[in-house]
Amino acid sequence: MSRNALAYEWARLRTLRSTWWIAAVSVAVTAVVTWGYASVAVGVGDIGITVGPAEAVVMVIGKSSFAPLAAGLIGVLAVGTEYRHRTLRTTVLVTPDRTAAITAKAVTVAAFAIAIGIANLAVSWAVGAAVLAGRIDLGASAGLLAGFHAAYLLQAAGWALIGLALTVATRSQIIGLLAIVLVPNVIEPLFGSIGMLAGQDWLARIGAYLPFSAGQAMTDIAGSTSAALLADGETRADPLIAGLVFAATVAGLAVYAVNDFRRQDL
Repeated sequence: MSRNALAYEWARLRTLRSTWWIAAVSVAVTAVVTWGYASVAVGVGDIGITVGPAEAVVMVIGKSSFAPLAAGLIGVLAVGTEYRHRTLRTTVLVTPDRTAAITAKAVTVAAFAIAIGIANLAVSWAVGAAVLAGRIDLGASAGLLAGFHAAYLLQAAGWALIGLALTVATRSQIIGLLAIVLVPNVIEPLFGSIGMLAGQDWLARIGAYLPFSAGQAMTDIAGSTSAALLADGETRADPLIAGLVFAATVAGLAVYAVNDFRRQDL
């Protein structure tokens, strides 16, 4: 992968207005949702239920973020617009090595996803700390916070790579967008909902380890004892196992996408 390939992909990404609109909207929505979750945490604390620092971080800072979705959308658009407007021939003229070309796209979108994640983290911490000041402590241990932030940024990068890989595999921007929106927000949650309504705990546990849900579970530093804001610890995924599931999903899709891209008739 050459420096020219990275420079070309960065120029493409930053000149798309959708890139900046998605990033800006994600930050704005995250700020509002963080305020909402923080207010819920305050309300729970006011009725005498103890909310631990780690649980507050997972709920208020982690679950309020729209960085993963924004990253996934940018991953889709990074290649989807090229399929839509048939400009991939230009890309492979600039970078004839197709493996290098798709790798440059992946590195660029993953790096931008991490940048979006950092921006969303900054907003979440600012809003959350302001609302919870004097009410609920966000001061979890340094080790837990380091793990939380690392998992959070890896989750955002993973979503971007999944969006990119799905779009390459399907060669369709529309299918990529539908998948990155519907699978994590509609299809995967159905497992938990159906399992709860049917009294089938095993179905809810399976749902917790589906790819996008597993990515979210990586940031769960609250452990199995906290349940004031989060679901009971027994129904939540183990962060380490969830991380392995998420990493395997990203790696598998990436390998398939690279091999498929090398064979595609552009």
